[in-house]
Amino acid sequence: MIEEILVPEERLAVIIGNKGQTKKRIEEKTKTRLSVSSGIIVSGDTEGVLVASEIVRAISRGFTPREAFSLLNDDTQLQTISLWKETEATRQRLFARVIGRSGKVRQNIERYTRTTICVYGKTVSVIGRFDTMRIAVEAIKMILNGRSIVVVYNFIEKQMREQNPLLPDE
Repeated sequence: MIEEILVPEERLAVIIGNKGQTKKRIEEKTKTRLSVSSGIIVSGDTEGVLVASEIVRAISRGFTPREAFSLLNDDTQLQTISLWKETEATRQRLFARVIGRSGKVRQNIERYTRTTICVYGKTVSVIGRFDTMRIAVEAIKMILNGRSIVVVYNFIEKQMREQNPLLPDE
């Protein structure tokens, strides 16, 4: 199987890594071959290509290689929310809401849902286990739709409690 992934030019160096280390590690861990052109061409067996492609997509969406390599775990996945239809001014305002003052909103969502969130280009991306990533993505969508941060935190808390009834009450 072969898949080509378009990668922003400024992220190609991150995917390749210092002396090609990141590229080499992706190839070794997924048993694939990565070729660099205007994007990244991934070739190999189907499963390896799918995993390597997700890692490359994560890095191209602004995650560090270390964060992207968590996608090697079967229960971890990447989801991206695109805001490319929004005007630049609207997109900046929405991103500011997701990030919060001094990054607090993003940090709290990450901490409560055990996910990693990256705001890059015209997207907001989340890496995490499927069950908690779903909650983080829904929380981000609530913020993007104008819900108050308190309502979003209450939503996250309720969802996490339903998922794990053994969490202590605060």
